[in-house]
Amino acid sequence: DKMVAEFIGLGVMVQGYVQENRMVLLPIGEEVGPASYLCDVGCSVQVLLRPDDLIHDDLSSLTLEIIDRDFRGAEFLYTLKLPNGGKVLCLVQSHHNHTIGAKIGVKLDVQHLTSFPEVDCGACNLSDCQSHPTNKE
Repeated sequence: DKMVAEFIGLGVMVQGYVQENRMVLLPIGEEVGPASYLCDVGCSVQVLLRPDDLIHDDLSSLTLEIIDRDFRGAEFLYTLKLPNGGKVLCLVQSHHNHTIGAKIGVKLDVQHLTSFPEVDCGACNLSDCQSHPTNKE
């Protein structure tokens, strides 16, 4: 349930699109998956990304701008700006002290994908989707 996922802790919902084999293409150009629901290719889904799904990696070709930071003792919680203007969170060890406006390298490490189909997605027939909550017995 999307409300429960948002309630549990830090995280942001990011729009993605279902690709072949239920993989989900994110706005940073990388695929994660498989999607939690059996949606058709092209279906728009919301993906829950938590701070531990992004790993700081100075050698990564994927760099995102720091737009906010919160010192948490042993680590910083950075808010990073996606290319589409969206935001994601990333926990980074405190000895990596980056300033707002700097770009840092990150890589995805999504261990358990949590995704939710868009209610108005025409590419996914939710009434036929066996894993959709309204179709569970």
